[in-house]
Amino acid sequence: MITFRVSAGGARVFSPGGGCRLPLARMLRVSWVFAGLLAGAVVVLIAAEWPRLSARLGIEERMEARERRARAERKSKLRVVRDESEEFEASVRRDLDRLPTIEKKRDPRR
Repeated sequence: MITFRVSAGGARVFSPGGGCRLPLARMLRVSWVFAGLLAGAVVVLIAAEWPRLSARLGIEERMEARERRARAERKSKLRVVRDESEEFEASVRRDLDRLPTIEKKRDPRR
């Protein structure tokens, strides 16, 4: 339940600097449903505006730079392993040569 309290009984409040202003309203109690809906609306708004926010705040560039640094670090830890690749290739060729094949008979009419 949302309850509003208006100061000065709804009348205009005169300020010391002159002029008048309308009274302020304060929310005394807010239900948990309203608070949850408000939080959900804020999340949806941020999600919808994320591309613009990230471009304006420079978040994309920082994340890309971080990814580049992490990739460079991972790449620096890689090493080339020399093994018997020629031997492996020969073994694969032998295995492929041993596989049975199905040859189609040629049609004599063609």
